[in-house]
Amino acid sequence: LPKVSLITQRADAGLAPTMTVFENYVLTLTDGAAGLKWAYSKHLKEQCRYHLRKAEMGLEDKINEQVRFLSGGQQQALSVLLAIEYPEAVLLLDEPTAALDAFAGKRVLDLAIAEMKARKGSIVLVSHRVRDIAERCERVLLLQGGEIETDMDNLDFHLTEEKLMLMME
Repeated sequence: LPKVSLITQRADAGLAPTMTVFENYVLTLTDGAAGLKWAYSKHLKEQCRYHLRKAEMGLEDKINEQVRFLSGGQQQALSVLLAIEYPEAVLLLDEPTAALDAFAGKRVLDLAIAEMKARKGSIVLVSHRVRDIAERCERVLLLQGGEIETDMDNLDFHLTEEKLMLMME
């Protein structure tokens, strides 16, 4: 079965805020079963820096900082990077950009999409930001009262923000 990872609108959910970025990375790689030897591994630290550079948000320079001191966008990007460690995973994004500014939100979604495509994984995006749905989703489900009201392939319908807004009325 594929691994399912969840990213919510709370940027720090799933992270250990008083631990460093590197410590959070190691916990993810080892499922929390790491011994002290990881702290001295230059190879693992370089691997972590390489991974963090993908976010293009300066995370690689904050490898020794506690997660709680990162910006919301950096925390969310770190959450995405840690969640996609497994190939062929499913990434469930539940309002991942709700608490972020437009730049950080775009960066986080771009990162998630690029990394999941490279890993041949899937993304399920739950969002009220209609523009994100229209611009990024291949398939769109509109829910009403917990039931699927509309199910469409965006590639066939070429949805725009305006079309989606009209459908939601």
